[in-house]
Amino acid sequence: MPTASRADIVSFTPNEVAILADVTPRTVRKAIEEGVLRAGIAQLPAFGRDRRQTLGAEAVVYLTTMREIDLPLPVETKRRIAERLRTRPSGKLTGQLPVRGALTLDLGRLAPKIREAAGRAARYRRDRDRWIVRDPEILGGIPVIKGTRISVYAVLGRIEGRDTLDDIAEENDDVPRKALEAAVVYARANPFRGRPGGRPWRKES
Repeated sequence: MPTASRADIVSFTPNEVAILADVTPRTVRKAIEEGVLRAGIAQLPAFGRDRRQTLGAEAVVYLTTMREIDLPLPVETKRRIAERLRTRPSGKLTGQLPVRGALTLDLGRLAPKIREAAGRAARYRRDRDRWIVRDPEILGGIPVIKGTRISVYAVLGRIEGRDTLDDIAEENDDVPRKALEAAVVYARANPFRGRPGGRPWRKES
């Protein structure tokens, strides 16, 4: 992926990164603590006025890559891998990167996975910022899909209740599927708090 712009640096919360990279939140926190991933504090559009700890798309790419490698590595080696991924476009990743002793990482072999992770992160950020909004006048500020009163938790609740995105899209033909997909990731990354029972979709769907 290209060198990160300011917009990329403040793209995702750690929980969003964990979901997009299919790792645990603890894995993300550890990478931040070790100085492998660069975190900042920013206000993201989908979170209203709240300021959050943020990471860029390169965090999704790095953690996806490390999940593919699946090897215990020294912190310095992790930092070297993260830096290479941060500064090289994914389509131009080639060559061998030493990781431990005689062991090397074939960046070319991993390039398709890296491109896929970068694309997944970019799509989610675009769709989250386009479709997920918080308005105190709508459901008391619970995040909803723009132009509707459908909360992100209503969508997630339907999915956890074994409905599919196709089912929900068919019932709401004015809501793009990509908005529903973004709602599911957002809701999983930001668990609902503050209402007894924790199942708000029962009243909102």
